[in-house]
Amino acid sequence: LVSYTWSKSIDLGSGSLVGDLAIRNRDDVSWERASSSSSVPQRLVMSYTYALPFGQRQRFKVRNRVLAGVVSDWQLNGITTIRGGHPFTPVLNVSSANTGQARPNWNPYMGSPGFEPSINDWFDMAAFTTPTQYNYGNSGRDILYSPGAINFDASVFKRYSVSKLGEAGQVQVRFEGFNIFNHPQFGQPNTNISTVGAGSITFLTNTMRQMQAGLKVIF
Repeated sequence: LVSYTWSKSIDLGSGSLVGDLAIRNRDDVSWERASSSSSVPQRLVMSYTYALPFGQRQRFKVRNRVLAGVVSDWQLNGITTIRGGHPFTPVLNVSSANTGQARPNWNPYMGSPGFEPSINDWFDMAAFTTPTQYNYGNSGRDILYSPGAINFDASVFKRYSVSKLGEAGQVQVRFEGFNIFNHPQFGQPNTNISTVGAGSITFLTNTMRQMQAGLKVIF
């Protein structure tokens, strides 16, 4: 099963009044029309399952009971998620216009030639400058994007038929793993260009690899 979403959500401010509804010019709220902070432009989700063709009700029957107990009735499952990042807004410590949210000036053509994003420098600081006094910064809301993410979850099931539990009676042994390749999913960088460490990413949005085993009785 494959699901792909290509979307764009636009608003004037996401969340509550103390959330992303931060306005530069209170006389013209339309300046803040931009992608929603929760918008994810592209998202691909693939789920898959495969029953190995060995077992009592499978294509290849195993006559030896001992061997059948080892190789029969295995099922492999997985979910892969690939998505883009979330938009964010660069800001300053102090508003040059003495009102509204403090925004810098942004000129991408003044950036560093050949700049490549990294965990320590996710966006090019050279493209941002502090506006002159009493002027609004031209940097719009949610103009930059945080890193995307890729995640793999997988599981392996082994079924044992148990007649004493009824016609459909089974005992299922389950081994499940989340983020099985231990991929880090990096969060939003420091958006305040007035501070030390601006542009650096210091936290993750996911947990490291998790493994678990379980036993399920079906009757």
